[in-house]
Amino acid sequence: QESYDPAEYYDLETIYSILGPVVFTGTSCSIKGGGAIVVKPVNGVYNPPSGASSSLKYYGIPLNNNTEPVAVESISISPSAVEVVTSASSAVTLSVSPSGASDYTVAWTTDNASVATVSGSGKTATVTGVAAGSTTVTATLTDNVSGQTFTASVPVTVTAFVGWVKVDTLTDGAKYIIVPADYSYAVGNTAVTSNHYLNAVAVTVNADNTLTLGSSVDVDAISWTAGSTTSGWTFLNIGNGKYMGLDSSEYLYPSSTALAWAITSGGYLDNQTDSEGYYYLSYDSTNSRYTTSKNGTVINFYQYVSGSEPDPTAVPTATPTAAPTATPTAAPTAVPTAVPTAVPTEAPTEAPTEAPTDPTLTGYVPVDTIEVGETYMIGFVVDGEVYVIMNYNPSMSNNYYYSNNSIYYGYTAKATVDSNGVITGVSGWTTNMDYCTWTFSSTTGGRIKSTQGSRYLSVYSSSSYADLYPSTSTSWSNWSYSDHTLSYTTSYTTKYACYKPTVGSYSNFCYAPTSSSSTYGYVQLYKYVDGGTTEDPVEPVTGEYYTPVDTISTSDTYMIGFVVNGEVYVIMNYNPSMSNNYYYSNGYNYYGYTAKAVLDENGNITGVSGWTTDPQYCTWTFSSTTGGRIKSTYNARYLSIYGSSSYSDLYPSTSTSYSNWIYSNHTLRYKVSTSVTKYACYKASSGSYSNFCYAPTTSSTTNGYVQLYKYVGSSASVVEAPVYQVVNHPAIVSDYKLVF
Repeated sequence: QESYDPAEYYDLETIYSILGPVVFTGTSCSIKGGGAIVVKPVNGVYNPPSGASSSLKYYGIPLNNNTEPVAVESISISPSAVEVVTSASSAVTLSVSPSGASDYTVAWTTDNASVATVSGSGKTATVTGVAAGSTTVTATLTDNVSGQTFTASVPVTVTAFVGWVKVDTLTDGAKYIIVPADYSYAVGNTAVTSNHYLNAVAVTVNADNTLTLGSSVDVDAISWTAGSTTSGWTFLNIGNGKYMGLDSSEYLYPSSTALAWAITSGGYLDNQTDSEGYYYLSYDSTNSRYTTSKNGTVINFYQYVSGSEPDPTAVPTATPTAAPTATPTAAPTAVPTAVPTAVPTEAPTEAPTEAPTDPTLTGYVPVDTIEVGETYMIGFVVDGEVYVIMNYNPSMSNNYYYSNNSIYYGYTAKATVDSNGVITGVSGWTTNMDYCTWTFSSTTGGRIKSTQGSRYLSVYSSSSYADLYPSTSTSWSNWSYSDHTLSYTTSYTTKYACYKPTVGSYSNFCYAPTSSSSTYGYVQLYKYVDGGTTEDPVEPVTGEYYTPVDTISTSDTYMIGFVVNGEVYVIMNYNPSMSNNYYYSNGYNYYGYTAKAVLDENGNITGVSGWTTDPQYCTWTFSSTTGGRIKSTYNARYLSIYGSSSYSDLYPSTSTSYSNWIYSNHTLRYKVSTSVTKYACYKASSGSYSNFCYAPTTSSTTNGYVQLYKYVGSSASVVEAPVYQVVNHPAIVSDYKLVF
């Protein structure tokens, strides 16, 4: 180099060339003007002198038994795509090449935290689904050796989850399955040994923090409703109505008394009361049962999540923002011109410009306003199809709802819609349109009542369950219909009537989650219109028949019917076909007889069959507008029961003692005492015979409900007034005439 002076280097043994390598064997030297020293390792390792500068870099040799820093060349994420359900999690791993690279930092990010979140540091992270949709998770690596930055991304698809998912916090009123962290057995509701302990039910705990339940598992038996108290949490079993508690000997067992359990910081469930210190809920693997012990077990809680509402406890802070901006301008038969913006794009975007011209149109036409006293169908418009809420399902043993995971789903029928958008029929669960019709008590909604009896469209008051079905409760009187949304605001939350395509192995239901499910269409009302006109003669309705009613007059004659799977069976006052004309005795019970009713298309009884074809053997009068004494019109017999809970007698006797029958909400009952009430029910068979009635101490909804039918005689012909259809046509007034 320039100005090189060999005299400055004291310990050099040989100078080969100022341009060649220099071999140095001393203990210290300095490098000027930039340069390098080739050093000789000892036994394969070079140990720099203690005073060597830390800024020196060494290449190609082991240094102090450590390899030199390795630069990152590439990164990738596995798996290459993530699929996760709402509220569940999935792990992702970052691979770094070459494997020897270790001096770097990693940051994980998500493009849309409302769909999926990501958390983690280093080479592993956890992706958690938030809501149905797609997003991308990215890992950004900064290499401290080379100073370079690397990125790798993975697509994430989140689907709506229906089932049980592990949660970290409990919500008052929500339901949970309780499973220890180290086992796959849920806490059951049954005592297993001398009324002690609780049974264990096998479940599958999945890697994504969800549960899979076998087809034989009784979900209600392992589901517990959490109740918040000042001292902890109570757990009430849905299946048997018992609490997870302790008996008088402080053993775990199903109790009628609530016990507050505390959740410790370590995740244990502490009963807080055991005098010997057996505080903690534990799984006894030897005996396959649950007990309490002094050694804690981490307890996990799995909460039920519905597909349309990933967070079942969330309460909406506002009504859906995708409301229509205009009301339909066309006639009633037109579909809405401004459906909600969240409705599928296949929904009609243009309405007919004029009303139907057919003056004989009969059916249910789409409307956007409510008139008290009119009859309506409540429809969900889904991808061009319409599904209407049913008030009764003759095809299922439970005629009003299907229970699945403790949620009561109402039924819907598929509507037949003509070219004008008018509903002319229904199919699926039923072909009888009467099972799909309702009335409203207010022009905004109010109480929605079935036309087939005293049933009302009902919800569950809190966000825990998404029930929507016809119940006997009259409490649900504040329904609101607007902007193609049917909603109910309780003291806890707001529920929205929505269509649900499938539940379990069945199809076509409705339910009421806490958010409007635009995925499955929008709500459309359909008003009944009769095609009669003033030019047509009005035919009187004549003949003897019994029409369904919900009120009693003491001067009228009635049949008392049980509506069972679409059929009606009426209580007989006399049976000419049996040697004992008033009851059939079996097992010390006196079963009354019923005849099968013949119904017309309007639901009126026009005749009877079975034990008799003579209607006079099936008619009764009431002594009170609430029921009172029920007397046969054929003879001096009165509807009677047995005065205790021992027998379920129900038959016409000569006793006048039974004078306090009560008919309400489609039940006919007799209160024997403060502790015993009898309910009139249908009994399909007894012994080798069919079609009876009896009076157990509980209402047997499995065998239908009670409906009264009032006699309308031939001398009381009824003339039906014509019904006019409202249409919108532009018109002008000219010479005192309306010109269209």
